[in-house]
Amino acid sequence: MLEYNFDLSPDSHWRVLTPDVAAKSFPFHITEFGYFEAGEGYFTRRDGKDSALIMVTEGGRGEISWRGQSCPLPAGSAVVIDCEQYHEYRTAPGCTWTFRWAHLG
Repeated sequence: MLEYNFDLSPDSHWRVLTPDVAAKSFPFHITEFGYFEAGEGYFTRRDGKDSALIMVTEGGRGEISWRGQSCPLPAGSAVVIDCEQYHEYRTAPGCTWTFRWAHLG
């Protein structure tokens, strides 16, 4: 399942990578990464993605829900989650949110 609203500034960007055999021989390899400047309407809800997600908040404020827990993501915070399980992350109400992220396969 995947639902999202990309309320993103034009300065946002991301890359999707195709790991080669050498990269796949390591326990983890980056499959996607990006930098998002998200508006108040930004969110992603997902499960069933075979990866881990690292998110680092640079500015503003986000929120994340995972494994029945919710927590704020203020500037300077970082999280790592298993994307196989249901999760949701979003810009906090009344805020913008600037963050970097990477999916690890």
